[in-house]
Amino acid sequence: MPDYIADKVYDPRNETQFDFCQRVLVSLSERKLHPLSASMYFGALIIELRENIPPSSLPGRLGGIVPYYSNGKPAWKNRSPPARLFSPVQGNIDVFNYAANGLTPDMRVSGERDAGTSGLVLVNRVTNDRRVMVPNHVFSDTDHVYHPTTAPQNLIGKVVQRYTDLDIALVQLHEGIEYKNRSYFDAPVPKKLVTEQYRGIPGQEWFFVDSPFTGLAPLLWGGARVRITEEPYHNLKYDKQYIFLSMGINVGQPTEGVCGSPIVHDECVSGSESDGAVLGLFSRSGQNFAQNLFVSVLDRIVADGWEVEA
Repeated sequence: MPDYIADKVYDPRNETQFDFCQRVLVSLSERKLHPLSASMYFGALIIELRENIPPSSLPGRLGGIVPYYSNGKPAWKNRSPPARLFSPVQGNIDVFNYAANGLTPDMRVSGERDAGTSGLVLVNRVTNDRRVMVPNHVFSDTDHVYHPTTAPQNLIGKVVQRYTDLDIALVQLHEGIEYKNRSYFDAPVPKKLVTEQYRGIPGQEWFFVDSPFTGLAPLLWGGARVRITEEPYHNLKYDKQYIFLSMGINVGQPTEGVCGSPIVHDECVSGSESDGAVLGLFSRSGQNFAQNLFVSVLDRIVADGWEVEA
């Protein structure tokens, strides 16, 4: 089959991986091939199709790239977790109360029922509002945010805005609560949010997350993924995500509380695009640290005027 988008081959100098993946999905949808997602993974183009379509009916190139098709079965699925060297149970969780010394990313926060990890403190360049990012699902049943555990004396703030599809909530801190991005424990210090326009090199760049539930965990950036999140042909919505390959941790399936940890670029040349770059927050996904992780891009957060407080 001919290349559906041969008139515009993929050129990373002029097009992001996200835009290319979305073009691929549009071209396949127009031909009623029922695509589910398209990913650029370490330079390879991977396409998930809902139906088991004979390969002879599919194009051998798309945008000049030879695709790998996953026909009628998921391309991305969980691998069996490795044997645990220790279990992330209560005795291994950092539940120390840091409020007296000042809060930073990577500290335990709690709702009425669940717990997670505190994220970045942001400032809005338009309104000058100051907010802290936390995982939205942890506070699905409440607006009250506690550190480190749920108790009246540990109340630190209130959820005032939610980005449900990104699993991010923004918290207004109560008066007198100190919170800064000055450190991120063993992870690099976060300095800026980046969008899908980020021009890093997949397969060569390392990012880190840290949490009171796991400690430091390295992630190799693998590329970009765009998936269709609505039923095909009914108001298609394209969900854009970064793909990370996790390595170097042996806790198997960590507790849900790791959610909310910023994913920050390894320390590099000061002032460069990658210096302190945050691609997203680790989010609940049923995934473990020994496989591919999908992280939603932060374009909506940036478009709404939010940036990392210096």
